[in-house]
Amino acid sequence: MPPIKGTVEWEAWRLKIMAIKRSKTKPIIERIMARVEKTDTYWLWRGAVGMAGYGIVTDRTKTPYTRSVHRVVYEELVGAIPPSLQVCHRCDVRICVNPDHFFIGTASDNHRDAWLKGRKSNPALLPSSREKISIKIKEQFRTGRRVVLHKANGDLAGTRVVKHDG
Repeated sequence: MPPIKGTVEWEAWRLKIMAIKRSKTKPIIERIMARVEKTDTYWLWRGAVGMAGYGIVTDRTKTPYTRSVHRVVYEELVGAIPPSLQVCHRCDVRICVNPDHFFIGTASDNHRDAWLKGRKSNPALLPSSREKISIKIKEQFRTGRRVVLHKANGDLAGTRVVKHDG
C-alpha cells in the first residue's frame, strides 16, 4: 500500500516506482522506430504530432519530457546536436525522421533554407517593428485621432501609443 500522498515517504516511494518503470521501458530509439513507416524516400512518424506539425515523443529520462522526434533520431543515429543549433529538414516534411534528410544549422540557416524553397517570405522585405509602429501612427492621424507617444528610454521600440478621441 502506498504511503500518504504529500509526505516524504510518498515522494520516496513515487521516485522508486518511476525508476522501476524507467528500467522496464524500451530504449527511446526502439519506441520511435516502432512508430515509423518507411517509404522509398521518407521515414514517416506515425505517433503524436505537436502544434507545429513535428513529431513528438515522451522521454522520461530527459527534461523536458516531451521532445521532438527528429531531434531524438538525429541524436541517437547521427550524434550530438551542438548547443543553439537546430536539426533542419532538407525534405521539408515535418513528420519525416530520415536522418539522411537532416542537416544541422542555425535559426538563420533554417529560415534562409525555407525562403530559398519558397516556404517563407523574405524577411529583408518585411517591415521592421519600428516601421510597423510608424505605419500605425500614420493610420491614427489619418482617422483624425490624436496620438500621444510615451517613450521609454528614448527608444521607439519601447513606445506606447495612447489614443485620444477629440
